[in-house]
Amino acid sequence: IAIDYGPWAGMFEIASPEIVPDFGLASVNGELRYFGGIDCQIHRMVVRGWFYSASGQFIGTALWESAYATGPGGEVTGREGLPFEAFGNVSELPESAALRFAKVEC
Repeated sequence: IAIDYGPWAGMFEIASPEIVPDFGLASVNGELRYFGGIDCQIHRMVVRGWFYSASGQFIGTALWESAYATGPGGEVTGREGLPFEAFGNVSELPESAALRFAKVEC
């Protein structure tokens, strides 16, 4: 699982990521950890993902938003890790995935 943290590299980690397939759906599960470094309270994060087959073909997308773990209006803090599950539809069994941090908003 490739993870592109973009400008937030070193501030976040998706710990123990794993691909979990389930009947036309798939997810990348793990724990999101925030180490600090952003000078405001984080209210919204978005991570986008792509799933690939064993032959390297694109087979589906994934999405995770912080509200999935914190509830609407919740904050991302460094006090504890958040459950991470970027999920979406896939056309076949995924063998690999790529994730990219798309938004971190205050």
